[in-house]
Amino acid sequence: MKFFTLGGYGKVGLQANKLLAQSELVTEIAIVGRNLEHAEKAATEIGEKAIAIQADGTDEQKLTSLMAGYDLIVNSADNEYVLPSIRAAIYNSAHYCDAAYGDVLEQAVQLKSEAKSVNITAIVANGVHPSITNLTGVHVARQLQEVEQLQIGDASMYDFQRGQDLTPRQWLEEPRQSLAALYEFTGGIAWMFCKSCRKKAQGLSSITRMANGWTWIRSDAAWTYRYLTVARSLPILI
Repeated sequence: MKFFTLGGYGKVGLQANKLLAQSELVTEIAIVGRNLEHAEKAATEIGEKAIAIQADGTDEQKLTSLMAGYDLIVNSADNEYVLPSIRAAIYNSAHYCDAAYGDVLEQAVQLKSEAKSVNITAIVANGVHPSITNLTGVHVARQLQEVEQLQIGDASMYDFQRGQDLTPRQWLEEPRQSLAALYEFTGGIAWMFCKSCRKKAQGLSSITRMANGWTWIRSDAAWTYRYLTVARSLPILI
């Protein structure tokens, strides 16, 4: 089988590709992304089954051409690649899976009939959340005689720019070090605050990404900006 992996050199994609390379069923793994240097480095690390390809995941026409001949498309990149990559997979009759989350999932499932018409399986949201967290909740619920309510949350801290995370296990085992480490996760904290209140903001015109996280611009929702300000200063206040 031949695998085409968008974002194949990232935190999720690289580990997935290393596992795929161990399977005798896998004959080729294409490491695809905007940064050819990173893709080539990952291909070298994975081994002889891997090749590097430079491509913009939002360019549906190019993706459609590059995916020809591949059996399964793995999208471990950003949500903006989901719809173009699913449509390209459908065109090439290639199976598809991703680690997407959020509002794009509602749009993705609208392509169900198209995927079914070419007899492929397309599975979205295979990441930590909502996939693994939801499945964990289902597993727990099945062990109980009766469940009134099931609440699921994510307690990890992740810095997308540096590819580093701060897990609940680290919090419990190394509380002092973890508290100090918050200084390095200012951007991640700001991003989470923005994500949680973005839909609530009224009069929001646009969002721009800065080196140290997210910032609101041209927003009439003053309280939203204050939330972000607190998020950025939180490690200092602690």
